[in-house]
Amino acid sequence: MNKSRRLTEGALMAGIYLILLLLSLYMPIIGPFMIFVLPVPFAYYAHRHGWKPGAWCSWWL
Repeated sequence: MNKSRRLTEGALMAGIYLILLLLSLYMPIIGPFMIFVLPVPFAYYAHRHGWKPGAWCSWWL
């Protein structure tokens, strides 16, 4: 898989993370549930691309 696709998917996962984070901040009823859902985009990215790119993707956010 080429690096541009990996970078694009990392940016997409960061965007999904930010949307979930904003949902948890502005909708406090689902906040406790979102604590368990927030790491899912980075876990999915690390599963697809390996742990090193996954760690870099989650570290930069």
